[in-house]
Amino acid sequence: GIATVSPAVLAARIREVIAIDVTEELLACPVPILYIQATNDYVVPASNLTRIQRLRPDIEVARVESAHMILQSRAKGSAEIIARFVSAQSMSGVSVTRSGDEERV
Repeated sequence: GIATVSPAVLAARIREVIAIDVTEELLACPVPILYIQATNDYVVPASNLTRIQRLRPDIEVARVESAHMILQSRAKGSAEIIARFVSAQSMSGVSVTRSGDEERV
């Protein structure tokens, strides 16, 4: 969990979260988006989701009781959420295939 991450690494991660701006990429993303939000995340503030939803109101949100590093701390639950999301997309006709480094919708 987050308690095992050194303060220097945690500070660096927080600086990166604050500095990054992927607004253009988010707006241009041609496939459905899943946002898995950890309910007790002290690294990525909950307000980030609000900002993303303003840009992409179509985003699907799954909330899981966990701290930061949700994919590691709740791996099985996260995998189930992702599998349901992918399955729902395939049922609705959305298809993403990977060919080399190029993704096609």
